[in-house]
Formats: sequence, structure tokens, C-alpha cells
Amino acid sequence: MMSKLEWKQKCLVFVIFTILFLSLLSMRYQVPHSLVSLLDGSCDPNSNCMESTKLTEHIKSVIVKPSGTKPILEKPDEVRNQKGQTGQVDTILKHLKNKENGFFIEAGAWDGEQLSNTIYLETMLGWTGLLVEPNRGAFNILTSKHRNAHCINSCLSTKRHSQQVEFDTADVFGSIVDGSARIGQVPKLFHKEIAREVVITQCFPLYSILLAIGQTRVDFFSLDIEGAEMDVLKTIPFDKIDIEIFLIETNKSNVTAMNSLLSSHGYKMTPLPPYDHLFIKSRVG
Repeated sequence: MMSKLEWKQKCLVFVIFTILFLSLLSMRYQVPHSLVSLLDGSCDPNSNCMESTKLTEHIKSVIVKPSGTKPILEKPDEVRNQKGQTGQVDTILKHLKNKENGFFIEAGAWDGEQLSNTIYLETMLGWTGLLVEPNRGAFNILTSKHRNAHCINSCLSTKRHSQQVEFDTADVFGSIVDGSARIGQVPKLFHKEIAREVVITQCFPLYSILLAIGQTRVDFFSLDIEGAEMDVLKTIPFDKIDIEIFLIETNKSNVTAMNSLLSSHGYKMTPLPPYDHLFIKSRVG
């Protein structure tokens, strides 16, 4: 029979072993200090934070790669008619002459199927691309569909460096909490099982993500991020990224300022009611 002393000794050994194991585990997964500074916005302003090799390597480690297969959808028979929230994709394809095998970005990808501006391009015309969705619950549903596109659970940074922000996961109306009025009651819930909460979310510059996946030519960029569109556009180095068409939700933006910015980079604006504007790059020759 074990004595009290023996029992206490064994308990002490177990506790010490557990502490050592957890310490080693913590060290194994600890983010290096140099990377922490790149993620939390304290990057040296004298360096080009967006092109940091450490940052792009980190993004490579967290991004989900394209499936290489057709997506697994809830309503696959409806894809042929899934051309954006209000049919915007028809207008884009008219300009692109029904281009096949293009590359898209969809920021505000939600669950990868409902209200998608890119699912038709992927399934019917062989496109691939980048899907950006900061809502963890929605992202988990998105990745379960095995889209043939890179998928990343982050927001797009509104600065020329990475940042960590408070994010209100308000269903499809989720947005960065920036001190302005908090979003009110969501008029329609697409996934009632996803709780609404304010969480700390990692944001990466768009350019850094594109460098990580080796893609700087974009045929179509759908930008719908509930009011942060203009700030994200300001981070883009247009001399290093070639984007053909922007589809931008503008009902929470200053359209005049946005047009001024993008026209300076060679884009022509076309209204696309009720919520969006198209910006198409002018090609010389």
C-alpha cells in the first residue's frame, strides 16, 4: 500500500513533468519576436513591411491552398445562375469576353457560396483566386466547401503593414471596429449558428498575401468589407500589382474620393446600382 509520502512524491513528479511539458510546448509554438513586430503593426517604418520575407513565409504557413477539385456546394445546381448579389458578374464577363482560367480576389468571401461574386467564375470558367474572410465561423464553412482558390482567415490591412484589430463578426455585415458607430441589428442572418462577437483579428496587407502566393496579376477584384474599402485601396502599390477590374461596394464610402484615387492609377468608374461601382483599368494601345 502506497504511503502518504510516496503519494505526495509521485504527485510532485507529475506536476513538475506537466509544467516542463507545457513549457516546451509553449516554446515550440511561440511566435518569434521579430515576427510579432510584423504582425502587430510595430514594423519599422523605414523598412518595406509589406515585402518582408518573414511575413510572406508566415502567410504561406496559415493560408489554405486551392483544392485542385470542384467545390463541394450546398446547392450545386444553382451555380449557373449564381452571378453575384445583383448579377454583377455578367457585366464583368462582358468586359472580359467570358475569359476562362482567370484569377480573382474576393475580400468578404463569407461562406464561399451564398452571395458569392466568384463561384460562377471558378466552377463554370475554370478560374482560381484568393478568398479573404475574417469571420472564423464563416471561414470554417468556406474551407469545408473545398474551393479551388487560396483561402485566408484574416482581414485586409488598412495600413501598409500587418495589424491586429477588433472585428465585429456580425454575420455578412461583419467589419473592423474603428471607433465609429457599432453596427446595429443584422437584418438577415445567413448562418444563425455563428455567434456575433467582437474578437481580435489578424489583418495582412493585400500585397503581402499576393507575394506569398506568387500572384501579382489579377483579372477581377471583388471588394466588399463594410466601409474599409478606401483604406485598403490606399495600401495597394499599383506599380507592382496589375488589377484589371474592381467591383467595390460603395454604399459606405466616399465615391468621389475613391474615383479620384483610382482614376489617378488609370481606372474608369462605372456605377453599378444599387450598391456598387466598377473600376476598369484603361489599356493603352
